[in-house]
Amino acid sequence: MTDRTSVGAHRHSLATKHLCAAAYLDRGFRDRVLDEVYHHPELAVAPNPGADAEPVLGHMLHARQLDVMQQSLLAALLLLALIIPEIDKRVFIIGLVVWLGLGLVLVALETTLNATPAQRRNRVASLLTGRNALTLIIFGVAVTAAIAYVSSLSNYDWLQSEDGTIFAVFWLLLLSGCAIGFGAARARRLAVIAAGTEPDSTGRVKSIGSAQRSTVVTYAASRLPFVGSGQNITTWQFALVVRSREEGGPDPEIDPVDLNRHIKDRVATLGEASKGSERLPGLDLSDRVYVSGRDVDAPVLRPSQLRDSGYAFNDIAGVQRDPTTPVRHYLRCELVSWDGELVTTIYCHFALQGECLYVEFSSYLLPPTPDRYHVFKRDGGLRDHALFWEGARSSAMMPVDLVRSPFDTIASALRGIRNSIRNGFGGDQSELEDCGALVGVRELGIGSDRQNYFQSRDSVKYTGILERQILAGLTEYLREHGVDTAELEERVMAIVNHGVINYGDMAAGAVGQGANVTAGSIGGGSQGTVKGGRR
Repeated sequence: MTDRTSVGAHRHSLATKHLCAAAYLDRGFRDRVLDEVYHHPELAVAPNPGADAEPVLGHMLHARQLDVMQQSLLAALLLLALIIPEIDKRVFIIGLVVWLGLGLVLVALETTLNATPAQRRNRVASLLTGRNALTLIIFGVAVTAAIAYVSSLSNYDWLQSEDGTIFAVFWLLLLSGCAIGFGAARARRLAVIAAGTEPDSTGRVKSIGSAQRSTVVTYAASRLPFVGSGQNITTWQFALVVRSREEGGPDPEIDPVDLNRHIKDRVATLGEASKGSERLPGLDLSDRVYVSGRDVDAPVLRPSQLRDSGYAFNDIAGVQRDPTTPVRHYLRCELVSWDGELVTTIYCHFALQGECLYVEFSSYLLPPTPDRYHVFKRDGGLRDHALFWEGARSSAMMPVDLVRSPFDTIASALRGIRNSIRNGFGGDQSELEDCGALVGVRELGIGSDRQNYFQSRDSVKYTGILERQILAGLTEYLREHGVDTAELEERVMAIVNHGVINYGDMAAGAVGQGANVTAGSIGGGSQGTVKGGRR
């Protein structure tokens, strides 16, 4: 069952637009999304809180086609430059060296002017790692050999070969035209994103767009159940003995479905502003069912489909009332703020088992997308300077792209063959050990730089607010049903005051007449001795 309340809710958020832009700005990110999500039809699809994967994947397919065309054209031009005898190879190589030198200066200037110190370090580090580092090393060796060869010549008669020089200059101009042309094509695609126009969706893209909002989340057993939700902020749980508030009274009867509905209705009111309080932004509540890809025969979208894997469930209520199977229900509270750039997701699980009420609470954070993807203004228009620098960087590094083009062309061909084989056998899931989702598109697009102090604090704030409201709703419900809440109130105080728990070094003492202290250290690397005293 698809959650209709959230369909298209984040279609035009800034987070979605930034991820669409990343298709043309970040080849590594685009390849990861396509290889790990799009070209795995045999696996389930992860949720994408605060963003919509459908337009993102559409732009990524367009961007990869554009890259394949550029790589193939550059590889052909490089091959022709090497085999056409009229082209003076020495002039051609020297021209590329000068081009790269000027390009590196331009990139360094852009990094200095338009980045924070942390972003500069990250960008420099990215040039020195992975495929970029290997490319620069190969190119550096080739340039060094060329310079050594030219320097060894006793005369410069080769410069007098006007025809060869003219051909070499023409080829360099042809390459510059290629760089400008493909840069303009990418700029046009970015303008399309700004205008809100979406590419045509393929059948696979549409199925991902629908599956990302499914009621049942089939997660990979190697991952936590809340795949796609980002980084864990906090998790706590406790089991409460359900006993009557009246001594000798009958044991209260608690319905987990009714309890979940009570908590959900209470939290839902926080999405609207009251007389003395502002609303919680982008609050969306829904019931979600989670099952490992190892415990079902195929990805599951609706609770009724669980019967195909041997589970006696027809609806969510059945899952809520039976916590003994690998299928688990969670109340999902999603808060989307900063126009999709910050997503805080709370998961609550209630289970009645062993004459106890088990309560579990987890909070997750999806940080903002990388700053490099932010080529749009708050109103959705393009930032002219960001577009200019992106085009300049692309043109400046054309010599590197030229050297990489034969390898990239071969890699693209092999990737295409692999994906065709994978897609061809994607419909047969009977032999899969785990058909669960591994990662979400939005989750892959997490930035490493903090863009605003209050973004990280907002997630902590929303976690604290919902934590308190859920515990208050739980206490209220149990009281109404005659449950003794004394133990619960003690646990609530421990949870609310959990900040006093120390996970490192701590010094504490008793102050005042008759005061007591109990202190200790918890966690790896902690130091301390539990002591008590009275004055």
